[in-house]
Amino acid sequence: MAELIFSRETDCRYCYKCLRNCPVKAISFKSGKSTVLEEECVFCGSCLDICPQNARSYRKDVERFLSLSEPFLVSIAPSFFAYFENPLKVIGVLKEMGAVVVQETAVGAEIVSRRYEEVFEKHSGPFITTACPVVVNLAEKHFPNVLKYFAPVDSPLMTHAKFLKTRYGDFPIVFVGPCIAKKSESDLVDVALTFEELEEILEEREGKEALPDGPYPDRARFYPTTDGIGYTVSVPWEKKLVVEGVENLMRVFSRIDEYKSVFIEASACYGSCLNGPVMKKKSNGKERLLEWQKKLPKEPK
Repeated sequence: MAELIFSRETDCRYCYKCLRNCPVKAISFKSGKSTVLEEECVFCGSCLDICPQNARSYRKDVERFLSLSEPFLVSIAPSFFAYFENPLKVIGVLKEMGAVVVQETAVGAEIVSRRYEEVFEKHSGPFITTACPVVVNLAEKHFPNVLKYFAPVDSPLMTHAKFLKTRYGDFPIVFVGPCIAKKSESDLVDVALTFEELEEILEEREGKEALPDGPYPDRARFYPTTDGIGYTVSVPWEKKLVVEGVENLMRVFSRIDEYKSVFIEASACYGSCLNGPVMKKKSNGKERLLEWQKKLPKEPK
C-alpha cells in the first residue's frame, strides 16, 4: 500500500519548514529530495499544515471506497457534526450510495469510557487514555517504555467496529473522520476516509436528510474536545491531566514515572480532534457540536 504521508517534489521549494517543525524528526532531505521516514513518523500531519507550497499530501482512499462492490457500514467520528454544514444530508447521500448503517463512532466511545472507569479503579500508576492513533504511534515508535501505562482498552474506533460486526455481520466498514493517522489504526476497518475525501465523493451527489442510526451515544459525542474523555468518566478532577500537542506528550512521556494514580487524557492536536489535521479551521467547532448534541437522539440502548 502507498505511503501514508508523502512529498510532491515538483512543488517543494526546499524551505525546510517541514524538517524544522517535525516534532519527531521524521523528515530527511538528501540529494535534493525529501523523504518521510515512516519508521519514525507518527502521522500527526504537522508537515502538511506548515508547508507553504502544499507540497505535502497524504494517501487518498476515494477510489478504494468507490470500488466497494457490496453494501457497507459507516462509522462517523463525532467531529463530523462540526465539519459539515448539513451533516444529515451527508448521511442521506451515504445511505443512497449503499450504506446499510451510518452510526456514530461515539457509540464505541461510550463503551470505552465505562471500561476506563472499571480499570482505573484498580490502577495505581499513571493511566493513559486516548482516542488518538498519533499518541499510540508516538509511544510505540519513540517511548516504548510508556506502553505499559496505556489503559488496556480498545480505541473507540476499534470498539465500534467490533460492535458493528457483531450486530450487523461481515459487511465492509468505512470510517470517516478528521485524522490522517486513522488510516493506519485498525485492521477491522476496510476504508478510512478523511472529511476532505468525503467532500470530494459528495460533489454533484444529492440526497435526502437522514439521522444517524441508533443506538445513540450521549456525552461521548464530546470526545473530540479538550477533556472530552474526562467529561464522560467518573474520575475526580484532581486526578485528571489533559495533555495536548506532540511536544507536550513527549515531555510527559519522558518523565512518566512521576505521575502516580493520574488519569492522563492524551491528544496529539491542540484542541483535540476538532483541530485535526484535515478539519476546516473553524472557530465555532465546539459550538456546532453543542448545537447538534441538542438536536440528535441521545438515549444509549
